[in-house]
Amino acid sequence: MKINIGCGTNIKEGFTNIDLIKNKGVDIVHNLNEYPYPFKDSSVEEIYARDIIEHLDDPNQFIRELWRIGKPNCKIWIRTPHFSSLYAWADLTHKRPFSYFVFDHYDITKKESTSLIEKTYVKFKVDGHLNFGKISAFGLQRIFNKFPFIYERYFSYLFPIGSVQFNLEVIKNE
Repeated sequence: MKINIGCGTNIKEGFTNIDLIKNKGVDIVHNLNEYPYPFKDSSVEEIYARDIIEHLDDPNQFIRELWRIGKPNCKIWIRTPHFSSLYAWADLTHKRPFSYFVFDHYDITKKESTSLIEKTYVKFKVDGHLNFGKISAFGLQRIFNKFPFIYERYFSYLFPIGSVQFNLEVIKNE
């Protein structure tokens, strides 16, 4: 099973489309701030979550829920406005902005961020990507994606971007 969570009007063919509002193409109506989601443990092979996490009350619980319903090696694609983006701050329904490093505590490949990983069963492999839009033509996207800490620390407000994208892979010992 593949799910498109918080789909709105962005209906994806071949996916179970989930949203709070019943629109054309929405298969399941569910409030994403209410847990658990209507899926069995380890039942989903792919999750698409475009521009939804910034609207949720508890992003940490959301990530734990995606891990719960994801099969081992489930691919999760998340896009959200970056904290430097106008879009992060221009919508009153956004609860918080996000950084490139937001999922580091769950990333098994990050040795320096093991404190939370050691305390929780929720684990992922995480690949982040800064989306620069039109200025990517200047080569900045490639450079800053290679050095995201330097970008966020020194250049994020000089060269604001639109969004940050995460590709997560569910890690389970089953």
